[in-house]
Parts: sequence; structure tokens; C-alpha cells
Amino acid sequence: MQAVFGVDGECASALLISFVGGYPVGISCVTSLYEASVITKKDAEQAILFCNNSGPGFFVGVVGATVLRSVRLGLILYFIHMISAIAVGRLLCRSRPSMVTIRRQAVHQETTSQQFLNAITSASSSLLQVCALIVFFCVFLEMIECIGILSLLHGLPIGLTKQQLSAAIYGTLELTGGILRLNDSSFVAAAFFMSWGGVCVHFQAMSFWRKAGLMPKGYYFAKLLHAFISALLAYCYLNPNAIGVFILCLLGAVCVIFPQIRKKVGRNPLRFAL
Repeated sequence: MQAVFGVDGECASALLISFVGGYPVGISCVTSLYEASVITKKDAEQAILFCNNSGPGFFVGVVGATVLRSVRLGLILYFIHMISAIAVGRLLCRSRPSMVTIRRQAVHQETTSQQFLNAITSASSSLLQVCALIVFFCVFLEMIECIGILSLLHGLPIGLTKQQLSAAIYGTLELTGGILRLNDSSFVAAAFFMSWGGVCVHFQAMSFWRKAGLMPKGYYFAKLLHAFISALLAYCYLNPNAIGVFILCLLGAVCVIFPQIRKKVGRNPLRFAL
């Protein structure tokens, strides 16, 4: 984790959990590690940029079996999603700045019964937050559709069908609604929206990191980068030609070289991580 992403090795658990548990479990894990004084604030804010990912259940059950009508394509999209997240983490990697690392000291040790009660309370609160945000965005999007905003936008010369426009708006704001409005030929679009996550998912993630006092810079840029890399890889998969191979090789070279360039031109050789 230090060599590839520039963060403490403890962040590996958050990355793996994000690939298994889906949105926004990875962010919850990062904030838990920070609040437990396992990782520093800098590492937590860096890990947030690439540890908010979707899990295999949604790719297989919803994207693959329901939308694309192929579990195999769903699994392929899932692997593209993971590869893109790793590429984002690598491209946004920062050099390890500190010669001295100071972690916060935990205030007190809790008993097992206290930890159990706190876990139940925290899980219930998180579940309520996530469900409330999903309900809000679903109602908000239905209101937009009922008052005719989609029809009004469809009348503009933007070159999209009504279904494509609806999927684009829904996918930008709320992931599930946008994915379910795609058709079985929307492989690249599904890759893009699954990696972008939607504003609803970002608000869910924000509810976790703000409570912990974290402020990850460049989070939205990171998610857009994740979405574009996923769409690019999905396009290359559908079009296995020389251009696609060249793009993949170029992306791999950039992931290797770009962080090294950032490290050399960085102007912060001595920084204390508090």
C-alpha cells in the first residue's frame, strides 16, 4: 500500500472491504480506522479517493443479470471497476512525506459490552442515513419526471433519446435508478455510472467522513477519473484492436511513470503527519 498508493498498509483492509461490501462501506472502514487512531488523517483522506467502490453483488445481480442480461458481462464490468479504482489510487498517489508520523492517542479503552453496543448504535445510525438519502433522491427524481423537466430537456438539441437522457440524469444523481434505465447494449455507460456512483452515494460517503472530521481534497475529481477510466477500459474490451491495446499500454505506462514524476517535482520533502 505504501509503495503503490502512498498510504499506510492498514488501508488495505478498507480497499478490500470496498470491493466486497460496495458503496459506501469502504469509506466507513477508512473513517473507523482513523477514529481508532490506526491511520493518520493524511492517509485517511488519501484512501478515501480510491476506497469507495461498488461490490460484486450489484454487478452480478443488477448490472449483469437484470440490465445486460449476462452474468459474465457483469463480472467483466466488476473486474474493470476494480482495475480502474487501483489505477486511480496509483495516479493520485502522493509521496510519503513524513520523517515523523504522529497518530492520535485513543482516549480510553472500551469494554467488550460497550464496543458491542456502540457497534449496534453506529450500524443503525449509518443504515438510517444511507436509506434516508436513497429515499430522498428517489422521490426527488420522480418529482423531476412528474413536472416534465425530462420532457423539456428532451426537446433540446442534445442528440439523446428520452431513455438515454433519463438514464444519464438518474445515473448522475442516483446510481440504481440510472442503471435500471439502461438497455442491454449499454456496456460502456454502465461502466461509467457504476464507477461514478452518483451524487447520492457521494452524500452517503460525505456523511461518514465529515463526522470523522476528514476533508478529502479532489474526491469528486477522483470519482470522475474512475468513471472515465472504467468507460475507456469497457470500450477497449468491446473493441479489441490495435488502438485499444495502445490505449491500455499508455494507461499502464502513465500509472507507473506519473506518480514518480509527482514525487520528484514535489516541494515538500519534510512534512509531519499529525
